[in-house]
Amino acid sequence: MKTGPDHEFCPECMSWMFTTAKEIEGFVNVRSTMFDDARLHKPYVEMFLAEAMPGAASGAPHSYDRFPEESEFPKLIAAYAGWDGRLNP
Repeated sequence: MKTGPDHEFCPECMSWMFTTAKEIEGFVNVRSTMFDDARLHKPYVEMFLAEAMPGAASGAPHSYDRFPEESEFPKLIAAYAGWDGRLNP
């Protein structure tokens, strides 16, 4: 059986709210659609660019063709802790 991330949904409307991964302690990926105004926040990491439509880019400061290497996660997490992703802080 394949294991992977757990996607959490609203029990009433079934909107995809966030993702957790048992393999990464404390990891929670919140869906930007859950923000009151997602336009005020910019993405930190974009992944699977190898499968992106031509010209599609979020402008995130970290980009990967697939997933980052596991060895990169501590650096990404440390940098994210001091990052302000608001467009208009």
